[in-house]
Amino acid sequence: MKEKQITKVLLTTSIMIFIVFLSVGQMSGEDLSTLKISLLPYISSAPFFIALEEGYFAEQGIKLEFMEFKQPGLTTPALARGDLDVSTDSIGSSLFSAIARGLEIKIVADKGHFSDRCMSSAIMVRKALYDSGEITKIEHLQGRKVSLSLIPVWGYVYEQILSKGNLTLDDIEIVKMPTAARITALETGSIDAAGATDPDVKKMESLGIAVAIANYQDSVPNYQSSTVIYGPNLLEKNPELGKKFMIAYLKGVRQYNKGKTQRNLEIIHKHTGLDLDILKEICFISFHPDGHVNTQYIPAVQDWAYEKGYIDSKITLEELIDMSFAEYANEVLERKDM
Repeated sequence: MKEKQITKVLLTTSIMIFIVFLSVGQMSGEDLSTLKISLLPYISSAPFFIALEEGYFAEQGIKLEFMEFKQPGLTTPALARGDLDVSTDSIGSSLFSAIARGLEIKIVADKGHFSDRCMSSAIMVRKALYDSGEITKIEHLQGRKVSLSLIPVWGYVYEQILSKGNLTLDDIEIVKMPTAARITALETGSIDAAGATDPDVKKMESLGIAVAIANYQDSVPNYQSSTVIYGPNLLEKNPELGKKFMIAYLKGVRQYNKGKTQRNLEIIHKHTGLDLDILKEICFISFHPDGHVNTQYIPAVQDWAYEKGYIDSKITLEELIDMSFAEYANEVLERKDM
């Protein structure tokens, strides 16, 4: 009798050890599904970094492989080919064109939008020009050298800002250069103004190099500056994995929305390399906790791109956006909160 009890105990213990061993194997990432995502080490990527560090993706059986595409427009072809699973990008011409050609690509969630909570993006003018009174308003930019991001993506936003001074893009001299070079260019006087986002806005102000004369939010309130985009790998081949990804992402968004907690700052510092003191000062771009995408400006952006000749045909919002993944994730997260 005692032998049977000992055998039973040993068997039960062995099973428990085996279960623990399996759990450790899963946590180590051996059995996780790897998803490739285009992501740059910016503050607007913070919810992904938080979800990664807090284990939200691992909870869903997902391992992320970050891929950097330094040039705008390259992510869309990679997404369509299946070389990427998830893309993060602005709403621009390449996206409209790809969907118009029948490629299976959809916007599935918000990845940052302008808000009146704080100034995350602005037109910055050389401080010397501002102090002298030469450039204190948008209308004063006429004929001036201004560094702006690539026009097909952000042209609509810039035209809305310039229109406040009765100007168009044709009224300024656009200087193309890497975003990182704009601070030096303003400091040396090789440009008169530049478009900037935080942390560059705060850097320019703190160094006494430039002054903000236009907050993007004032011209395009609540503009959808970036989005999360799925390709055929998650839309067609494995939508269940797409749902799991969204659950983890929105958990990251909700933690990000708790603000500049010590934990959030540590994670963002780790992945962006930005100093903790700088992170405490700069404006964190806004995210909808439910992943909602602001569609207010999308028809106008598409009309603008069509009129400029950047796209040959137009698409509908239904062809562009699929909120089903976010809706599913919200239902799951709401049940867990109950």
